[in-house]
Amino acid sequence: MRSSPKDLIFGTSASNPVFASIIISINIKRMHAGKGLVGFINSVLYANPGIINTVPTGANQGYGVDGAFCARRD
Repeated sequence: MRSSPKDLIFGTSASNPVFASIIISINIKRMHAGKGLVGFINSVLYANPGIINTVPTGANQGYGVDGAFCARRD
């Protein structure tokens, strides 16, 4: 919930629901066209690295955790 117009939403808290909405929209259009759902897409995404943008570094500045949940590439 936003308390002012200048508040920001960071990271996966914002991007995951947006990405899920896009996949739902694709599924709805496919259903209306008489096609099946896209199904479990993780294997397709990770098999085609050019499709997604992996975030190997980062921080969670929006919640004051001082890097406790930084993204890392192992």
